[in-house]
Amino acid sequence: MKKTMPTNSSAASVLQDVFQVAYDIVVESSLLFKNNNNALPLDVSNNKVAIFGRTQVNTIKGGKGSSDVNIDNAEYVNIIDGIRTRGVIDYFEPLARLYETWAKENPPEIDNEGVFTNSEMPLAAYPDIVEDAAVYTDTAIVIIGRSSGEFHDRTDSDYYLTQEERNMLQTVSDNFEKVIVVLNIASFIDMQWVNDYNPDAVLNVWLPGHKGGLPVADLLSGTVYPSGKLTGTWAVDINDYPTRNAMVNANMENGNGTWGQLNVNPVYVEDIYVGYRYFETFAPEKVAYEFGYGMSYTTFEQEIIRYDDSIEGTISVEVRISNTGINAGKEVVQVYFSAPQGKLGKPAKELIAYKKTDEIQPGEEQRVKLSFDVSQMSSYDDSGVTGYPYAYVMEVGNYEIYVGNSVKNVELAGTYSLSSRDNIPVMVEQLSQQAAVEERDVFQRLTVGENGEIAFETVPTREIPLEDIVYNDPPEILQTGDVGLKLSDVLIDPNLMDAFIAQLTDEEMAWLTCGNPSVRFQDYGPIAGGFGGWNGEDPSGSDLSKYGVTLTADGTIEAGVGNQNAKAGPDLTTYGINAVKTVDGPAGIRFVVVPLLPPPTPNIQFPSATAVAATFNIALIEQEGVTIAREANSYNIDIWLAPGMNIHRDPLSGRNFEYYSEDPLVSGMSAVAVTQGAQSQGMQVILKHFAANNQEIDRKTSNSILSERALREIYLKGFEIAVKKTNASGIMAAYPMINGSHGASNYETLTNILRGEWGFDGLVMSDWNPNFDNGQGSMVRAQCEVRMPEGYGGNASQVLEALSNGLLTRGQLQRGVKNILNTMMRSNTFRDANGYERNLMTYNDDDENILG
Repeated sequence: MKKTMPTNSSAASVLQDVFQVAYDIVVESSLLFKNNNNALPLDVSNNKVAIFGRTQVNTIKGGKGSSDVNIDNAEYVNIIDGIRTRGVIDYFEPLARLYETWAKENPPEIDNEGVFTNSEMPLAAYPDIVEDAAVYTDTAIVIIGRSSGEFHDRTDSDYYLTQEERNMLQTVSDNFEKVIVVLNIASFIDMQWVNDYNPDAVLNVWLPGHKGGLPVADLLSGTVYPSGKLTGTWAVDINDYPTRNAMVNANMENGNGTWGQLNVNPVYVEDIYVGYRYFETFAPEKVAYEFGYGMSYTTFEQEIIRYDDSIEGTISVEVRISNTGINAGKEVVQVYFSAPQGKLGKPAKELIAYKKTDEIQPGEEQRVKLSFDVSQMSSYDDSGVTGYPYAYVMEVGNYEIYVGNSVKNVELAGTYSLSSRDNIPVMVEQLSQQAAVEERDVFQRLTVGENGEIAFETVPTREIPLEDIVYNDPPEILQTGDVGLKLSDVLIDPNLMDAFIAQLTDEEMAWLTCGNPSVRFQDYGPIAGGFGGWNGEDPSGSDLSKYGVTLTADGTIEAGVGNQNAKAGPDLTTYGINAVKTVDGPAGIRFVVVPLLPPPTPNIQFPSATAVAATFNIALIEQEGVTIAREANSYNIDIWLAPGMNIHRDPLSGRNFEYYSEDPLVSGMSAVAVTQGAQSQGMQVILKHFAANNQEIDRKTSNSILSERALREIYLKGFEIAVKKTNASGIMAAYPMINGSHGASNYETLTNILRGEWGFDGLVMSDWNPNFDNGQGSMVRAQCEVRMPEGYGGNASQVLEALSNGLLTRGQLQRGVKNILNTMMRSNTFRDANGYERNLMTYNDDDENILG
C-alpha cells in the first residue's frame, strides 16, 4: 500500500468553491410557482421596488438542530443586503431602514425553542411609509419566512399565514399594481392566500444558507434564473394529506392515529400511498402544486423522439427539449411508470428516472436519454396474494411509461407489456419476511378498490414473534492476549484482522462500542463526537491533541473522542487504535456551541436538503458533497453525519427540511450524489436516520407501525439505492421503534435487510442517547456497533453484562468490533497518522441508467 503525506487544503482555500456551490444550489433549487405577465425577472430598465416583510432583514439561513451551522456573522447576507450589494435593483430605502429598525427592536421569535414563525411589522401603524412607497413605485416585493427544526414538529400556527402577514398582503395588494411574493421557508405552508390576494409572481427560495441574499437578489434581477422542481406534493388543504384524511383515520384501531402531537405510535395507514402516490391515485383534484412542478423564466417544449424496450431488461427513452421562450433556462425531464393494478394494487404513477438538462439558450434544444431496469417497476408482496409471498414481483399487464416535467404534465412514451403463461406474475427477487407488523398492532391499510376508489385491507402480520427471532452467531475468535500486532498491520494485510481482534479483551471490545459526546479539538471547536481510543493512564503532560482531546487546567480530560474519561477506560492506543472524529450535519460542517467554552470556528451554511434535492441536478449535488468534504478535510474531520434522507410523510414533520423528498428515488439518488462527492475526497458519510423516522414528537419512545411493503418500497428504498450504488461507509440508526423493535437494536432491519440482503459492510451507529430493546448488548447483537454518545462513564458495563448472561456472544461482539476497526482504517486521522494515502473512492458515471 502506498504511503504518502496528507495534503490538506487550508480552510481559507476551499471557501470560494464552497460558496460557489452553495450559490448554485440556491439558484437551481429556487422554485417559481407563478409568474403572470412575466412579472419576474424585474425589468432592468424600470426596476424600482418597495420591499415588505421583516424576513428581508431576518432572512432564515437554515433550520434548527443538527443543521444549525455556526457561521461567521460578518459573512451573513440577508435579502435586503444582497440587493444592496448587487446594486442592480432600485429599492425604497426608507422602508428598508424602517424594517431594520423594527427588527432590531423586535428580535426574531424563532430564536426560541420550538417557535418557527416571526411576528410581522404591523403596517397599519405606519400608513405614511406605505403611501410614500406607493408614490416611489408601483411594484412591491413581499417576503415571508418560516423556520423548522429538530426536537419539535410544526403546528398549524406556522403552517398558515399569521393575521399580520395576511394584513400585510392585503395592504400591499391594495396599494401596488404589481406584487411579487418571495418565500424563505423550511417546508410547506398553506398556499390558499395565492388565490385570496392574487400576486403576480411567487418565488420560493427555501432556506438558502448564510449568503442566501446574494443569489436571491440575482434571481429577482434576472442575472440568473430559477430551475427548481418540487420534491413533494403541495395539497390545496392540509387536511387533504393522507396522514390527516378523515376517511383514512376512521379505519384506525387500538386508539392510535396516523400522525400528530397526540400520536406516540403513528400507524402508517396510507401504506405505500405517500405524497403524489396518494394524490395521483385517489385525489388529483386536491393538489395545488404537483410533485415535479416548477416554472422558469422561459418556456420549453418536449418531444419524445424514441421509446425502446427491445433490449431485454431495459427501457430507454430519448426526449428533445426545446427552449421556446426569450430567456435561457434548464428543464428537468421526468419519467414515470403506471403499473397494472393486479392483485397488489399500485399507485397511479411512480417516478423511475429523471435528468436535468444543461443550460438551453432561446431557440436551442438538447436531447436527453434516460434508461432504467424493467425490474425497478416491481412491487413487494408482503401477503402472498400473488403466489410469491415476501418477494418483489411484476404482475401481468401493461406498464405505461410517461415522460414530462411534472407528475401531472406528462405524455405517454410507450407501453411495456408483460405476459406469462396462466397470467402468473414474474418473480423478480425472493426475500423473507422482515420487520412486519405485530399481531397486537394489526390495522386496516389503504389500497385501491375495484373501481379505483379508496379501499382498505388487513395488513399482514409477522409470522415469527419478536421474542423468537433467531440471531446469527458468528464463530468466536479465540483470545490470545497482546501479541504485538498494531491496527496499521491489518491495513497492510487484511488477513491479520482476526489475529488482531484476538488480542483484545472483552472490556476493551466493550469500550470500543462506546462513542463520546461533543469534544473540543485543536483550535477549531467542539465537534459532534467520535469513537476510538487514546492513552488512558495519565493525560497530564501528554500531547493528546492528535486524538481530539483538550485538557482542563488540572490535567484531566475535558471531553473525549472514543472510549471515555482517559483515566477510567482501557488503553486502546497501545494497539494503534486512534480516535475517529465525527461532525454534523445535513447543511454543512457544524462545530458545536458549548457553554463555558470559547466560540467555535465558523463554518459555511449550505441550503437545506429539501432545496438541494429540488435542484434535480445530480452533478451539482455531487459537488455539494465534494466541497463539504473539502471543508471537513481542512479541519481533519473523519466522518460527516449526513446526509439525512427520511421521507416527507407529513408536511408538518419538524425535520422535513433536513430530508430530500416524499419520493424514495429522489431521496436515494440525492444521497447517492452527495455521498459519492464526499467519499471521493476521503470523507466518510453516515446515511441517516435508518428508518421510518418521520416525526419528532416522542421520537425516542415512539413505535412506527407500518406494513412490510411500505417499509421496503417507501421508507427503506432510498437507503437501499444509496447503499448499493455508493458503498456508503456508515448508517445512523433512527430513534423510533419499527413494529416493536427500537431502531438501534432492530435485528431484522440492521442485520437481515441492511447487511444480509443489501450487502452493507460498513459501520452502524446509534443516534444520540437512544433506547434499546434490551440494553446496549442488544444493540451490538443487531450490528449497530457504536452507541453515541456514551459520555465519560459509558455503558460498556451493559455490553459486558450481556456477554455474561448470554444475550450477546463473544463472536457477535468481535464481529461488531471488526466493523468499527474497518471504519477506523478508512478514516483520514488513521491514514494520516500512519503515513498512508487517504481512501479516495471513485465511481463510474452512469447518466443513462441512474437506477441500474
